[in-house]
Amino acid sequence: MSFHNFKVDLSEEECVLWLHSAFGNEAPSRVTVFRWYRESRRECNSLRDREHMQRPRSAVTTENMDHVRKMTTNDNRCTYQAKEADLSTRSGTVNRIVHEV
Repeated sequence: MSFHNFKVDLSEEECVLWLHSAFGNEAPSRVTVFRWYRESRRECNSLRDREHMQRPRSAVTTENMDHVRKMTTNDNRCTYQAKEADLSTRSGTVNRIVHEV
C-alpha cells in the first residue's frame, strides 16, 4: 500500500509533479519528496505528530510562574500578549500560570 500525501491523496510521484506545477524551480527535488514520504512511513503519519513529539509536556513551570509573577509585580498593566511573547508560549499556558500564581 502506498503512503499518500496527507488528505490530498497523492502518491510520491504525483506529489513531485504537483509541487513542480505549483512552485516551478522553487519546488523541492524528487529525492527530497521521496525522502519525506519514506520518513513519514517510518516515523509518523503527520507533521502534527512530529511537532507534538518534541514539545515539552507543559510550559507551566516554576521558572515561568516566577517570571510571570515578576512581570506582573513590575507592571500591573502587563498584558497577556506581552507575557506570551516574553515566554514564547500560548495564551492558554499564560492563563493557567496567572491563575495558579
